[in-house]
Amino acid sequence: MKQLVKLFSIVFCAMALYACGSDDEPGKSALQDQFIDVDNSEYTEGSIPVGNTPMLQAATFDKAALPGGTSYLTLNSYEELDYVNIGVEGESGYLKVKLDTPVTAQGRATTNDKIYTYTVLVLLSQNLTSSFTLVFRFFNIKL
Repeated sequence: MKQLVKLFSIVFCAMALYACGSDDEPGKSALQDQFIDVDNSEYTEGSIPVGNTPMLQAATFDKAALPGGTSYLTLNSYEELDYVNIGVEGESGYLKVKLDTPVTAQGRATTNDKIYTYTVLVLLSQNLTSSFTLVFRFFNIKL
């Protein structure tokens, strides 16, 4: 019985040490570790490229979200978009996010009478220690 208790104690301690280990994921960029991440995004090192200039109607981001929480980046455009690059001002690298099928609404003052709405769930890092400026660029690919 004592051996079983010792074995259980060793296994429990090993599991506790493993759980307390580093939370850093291998291959995770400083942008993703210190500021933001987006599920199913592709990280690229360097500056955000200049995007197309679709007619942006509005963009909103919940600035009240807490570290470790989430916030929605909502984009309203007069044109359909394929993806958005998201980064943090002053930080190297950006996240390329493929945009899902938009929700469309009737516009009042547009040439095509539609507004395309995209919602991106942005994950804020638990390591976030200061405020930051979110930057983004749109891309649409005409085939």
